[in-house]
Amino acid sequence: MCWGNVIASAGALLLAGTPIDHAWSQAAPLPPGAVLTGPVWWAQKCTPSQVNYYLPSITTGADANKYTCNNVYSPPNSYPSFVATAPAAMDVTATPTQFVRVYCTGGPGSCLPFGPNSALGAFMAEPSTIRGMTPAQIQSTLALPTTPNMITTITAPAGSCVLAAWGAPAFGRAGGTAQYWLAGAPTGPNCYGLQYLPSSDYTNRQPIGGHALWYEPFTGGGNAGAVAAALDVGPYPQPFTQMDEVYKSLDLLNYGTNPAPLRAALAQLDGEIYADYPTIAIGAGQIILDAVHTEMRAANPSTTSVQAWLGGIGGGQYLSGDGDSHSFSSGIGGLAGGLERRFDPALLGGIAVGFASGWFDTNGISGSGTSTTFAVTPYARYAPGPWYVEAALGYGYSSGSVNRNMSFINDEFYSSGAAFETHGSPTGNAFLSQAEAGYRVDVGGGAAVTPFAGMQGIMYCGNGFVESGGGAVDLHVSSQTTDLWLGLLGGEFNYAFPIGQPAPLQLTARLAWAYDFANTQRSAVAFLDGTPSAAPFTVLGAPFPRNAALFSLSAVQRVAGLDVFARYEGTAGDGSYAQAGTVGVRFSF
Repeated sequence: MCWGNVIASAGALLLAGTPIDHAWSQAAPLPPGAVLTGPVWWAQKCTPSQVNYYLPSITTGADANKYTCNNVYSPPNSYPSFVATAPAAMDVTATPTQFVRVYCTGGPGSCLPFGPNSALGAFMAEPSTIRGMTPAQIQSTLALPTTPNMITTITAPAGSCVLAAWGAPAFGRAGGTAQYWLAGAPTGPNCYGLQYLPSSDYTNRQPIGGHALWYEPFTGGGNAGAVAAALDVGPYPQPFTQMDEVYKSLDLLNYGTNPAPLRAALAQLDGEIYADYPTIAIGAGQIILDAVHTEMRAANPSTTSVQAWLGGIGGGQYLSGDGDSHSFSSGIGGLAGGLERRFDPALLGGIAVGFASGWFDTNGISGSGTSTTFAVTPYARYAPGPWYVEAALGYGYSSGSVNRNMSFINDEFYSSGAAFETHGSPTGNAFLSQAEAGYRVDVGGGAAVTPFAGMQGIMYCGNGFVESGGGAVDLHVSSQTTDLWLGLLGGEFNYAFPIGQPAPLQLTARLAWAYDFANTQRSAVAFLDGTPSAAPFTVLGAPFPRNAALFSLSAVQRVAGLDVFARYEGTAGDGSYAQAGTVGVRFSF
């Protein structure tokens, strides 16, 4: 069905028009497309006596009022639709363009004084104009005759004729904001042969609620809710910008009874993997400290005074999500080595250098990366008799590379299409410490039992950074400090196993309870590049287990003047687990 019967004599020549760049126009914000300088064909005559079916041009609100037949109300409530002296333009859209229309519907008395009106209609607004407003504020801003209670999304297809102008005051309301009039989809040049949009282009019809187009009421809490609350804050992005397109993409999901699609989209924006990054940085520090601990436990008092050691290190970790955050997986491998001196049979001191590199990802959500850690760790062990005390204190630097993929955003402003990628480079400094004390009790037959207590402390100070590649959705991630203060209490069983060599095989088994005294929740604070208010939100990652069981097996064997050592360690608790291993050799100068 046409907007009107376009009557022209047989063989009439369609008038040619000239599209111009938006920079020439002083009209209201315009969607991507071309502005018609004229002539502009009417959808229908406003009066039977009207001669022409076109206007020579539309450049002012007065032209726009003529085109829309001046107003949609009959006397005595006649108001011009647009400010006559303000600029106006007819835009032919280049891409599908999203608007909203508010209306009122309900029982008797709910839409006074003018009664219910329809979701289908030509007058509409850019969503950012009314986003976050109450129905009463919308009525004043758009100069409406009654308070709206419903809203619908309108998707005008590419090639639609959209009139843009500044809304005039009416019904005692302020007006004065950019408003749009959907002329329709033309069948010829210069908005000729306009067609109604099908009702299927008027989607997501729903109550406005307390604030128009807010996400948090539908989203709920958690990470998705944190992003939603930040987006709801405002001020909102300028119309037809990248960030406005992000909002509009979310608007299409902010509907119905199932919030899962909207929550999934917000989860793509939240950068949860950056809350998890300290976990792999801390895990690398733990593996390096474990290698140092393995070397100190494998030390042989009878060896020469200066020794060096080198070992391969590796491990993996899995942290279970807590229902809102996702689970986290990582794997690490590298080398650790050091130089040490035995000052006397009881006192050993040295310095270790470690390198660890690995991968990590946040399971069930886009986000994966790699991380590299370098560490320097002085250490010492004092064992004058059955008791011992040992300690290590060091520094590590971690750098990572993270890629996140997003696919829910409309492709209007993204040349690569609706799927695109952001890149982040987190870095940070780690302060490493470890101490342990125990008392060895020989039980005969080459066996001994050693109760021990220890503490492993790592403070990771992550630096702030900004993502790249995603434009408006690039995250600005704030600096953050994450701690691990792991208390250990357990026992060790040692056995010298004769294997027919000059030195027996030293076997050690350990079992301990590990308790983290620090905040076990991992988090990151960030905001999206396209939010004008830079509204920050806090996103939570997979938590570290508060309580865990630690177990390990190790072996040391002297072969041809070398000490060969190996250790495997596992930790499990609260649905999470980790494992690490060291294989190395110690030799004398």
